[in-house]
Amino acid sequence: RACGVNPPTQQDASEFFKLLVGAVDDSSGDANVGCRGTMRYVTTCAACGHESEASSREHAWTDIDVGVNARSASTLARAVDVLLAEETLDAEYACATCAPIKTIGATRCVRFQAPLPETLMFTLSRFVFDYETMARKKVCDAFSFPTVIEDAYALLRVDEDDDSIEHRRYELTSVILHKGTAAESGHYVALCRDGADAWFRFDDHVVEELEAGPFSAAKREDTETASKKPKKNPTA
Repeated sequence: RACGVNPPTQQDASEFFKLLVGAVDDSSGDANVGCRGTMRYVTTCAACGHESEASSREHAWTDIDVGVNARSASTLARAVDVLLAEETLDAEYACATCAPIKTIGATRCVRFQAPLPETLMFTLSRFVFDYETMARKKVCDAFSFPTVIEDAYALLRVDEDDDSIEHRRYELTSVILHKGTAAESGHYVALCRDGADAWFRFDDHVVEELEAGPFSAAKREDTETASKKPKKNPTA
């Protein structure tokens, strides 16, 4: 309840984590909880290349949301590329440098700022809104990611002004899995590393050691989820 969540209420793992971090900040007064970074949303004039005044504002983040798509974002590197890609704005854009002339066209993108936090967390945006059914759905496409990120600064194309910043090596220490095919229901389990090699699976009060590592458990969860999918009528 300290996070403002009613225990019987179902809560998305990412949303709950953000509430937890906020509660820690409120109780300790320490804004640096080891997983907070900053980013900028940069809008650039297509005519003169000038960045808008709002582009200098930094926005805090605790986890990085990336999309999941079998064709364009099936790996972490490709998903980050999609996240960081420039978006062309078709609406009129009022550039302070070109004023009073309004130019048609500008680009917008995300830029991560240095330094990166001690703990780096990625959230796979599997829950999306389907405009055909006008309802939320879960994207069940396969997604692969490395157990080690040697240079996250290169992966995230971080803006760096200080060459002395240490580039950390990030190792996989935990995975949160959503079991189920629906966006409005399901169950979460956690796979966590203890020490160098020992991995454990946490399912509510049930804890088991994963002798074959986290990906064997993830594959099992996928198999269980696939077996619960409704079978299509071959004549439909």
